[in-house]
Amino acid sequence: MSKSLYSVLVIAFLLFNSIFSQNDNKSIPLDDVYYIQSAMNYGKNNGGVWDLPGDKDFAVAQKFSVWEFTPEKKTYGRYLSDGKDADRKYKFYTSKNSEYLKIRLSTVKGYVDVAGGGSSNGTSIQLYNENNTSSQNFRFVYMNNGRFKIYNENSKLLCLSARSNKNGTKIVLWDDHSGSHLEWVLISDKTRKALVLPNKKKITHRKKEWADMGGIGRFVIQSANNFGGSTLIVVGKGLSSHGKIVWHF
Repeated sequence: MSKSLYSVLVIAFLLFNSIFSQNDNKSIPLDDVYYIQSAMNYGKNNGGVWDLPGDKDFAVAQKFSVWEFTPEKKTYGRYLSDGKDADRKYKFYTSKNSEYLKIRLSTVKGYVDVAGGGSSNGTSIQLYNENNTSSQNFRFVYMNNGRFKIYNENSKLLCLSARSNKNGTKIVLWDDHSGSHLEWVLISDKTRKALVLPNKKKITHRKKEWADMGGIGRFVIQSANNFGGSTLIVVGKGLSSHGKIVWHF
């Protein structure tokens, strides 16, 4: 194997590992309760807030959507509640697989769940009993300026259906891509302010010592245990338009 090919494969592996290992769950305080609002609405109006149908008595398999919501006002050092916002407040819990968080209604034992454990684009997000499956495991990736992407364990993310933030728009699974319709703001119930983490540095140019992967279409990655003595290989494509690596086995 030539040194140049070896360098490309090493960097491809590191890039793959970086993309799929991003996880800011540990930066989120678990002792707070949060409203979750679409980045399309944050700072502009009270719309785009996670919600369930009705005011109370929530049922298993109800589908999450977004609605306009005005939080209760603070009076004498505390917030008054009308008892109708239980489906708009969420707490996060570390999953059995510590790489992920579970999202639960703060005062109701109902969890945010991928309907049927599906992974197809457009799969609904629902309220469900705790089931300790991957459908209730999520990781948060900070996108800077108070915005997060929320990924299910299946690597699909939570976004607004049809890129809409109108009242009643469903929250669904979709492939990773860019846009404020798939970014969320966590608003603390204690402070009524967004959770803002330090901004991550953006890579603006390629360093001299990095291999130039421009123009790569397909490449082959093979275990060193097999190289030279076996034809068993793993074939992968280069970066897709969504910035992720697609593997074929």
